[in-house]
Amino acid sequence: MKKELLFLLLLTLGVRDIALMAQQSGTGCYNKLKTEGQRAYEAGNYQKAIELWGTARKCSDLPAGNNLQALINKAKANISPPPPPDRDRDGTPDSRDNCPSQA
Repeated sequence: MKKELLFLLLLTLGVRDIALMAQQSGTGCYNKLKTEGQRAYEAGNYQKAIELWGTARKCSDLPAGNNLQALINKAKANISPPPPPDRDRDGTPDSRDNCPSQA
């Protein structure tokens, strides 16, 4: 009887340990990726933050009601669009526009 109880106790602990190892081995990635995304955002690396938060949306432990899309939108708002091709970075017409065309 004591051996059976000991066996059941070890079996129960083993199952719990396996579950913990599985959780730590990457199946639960939401918190890690969300935190890494926050660090990237705070460092001004908005594109990296968007990538990390986008990946976090695919995690198996993604909680319902998470705010990842709001964070992604906030990071996107901080990314400046590139200047139009016919303008310099300062918004003035490109100096090449004034050059006579070569025929």
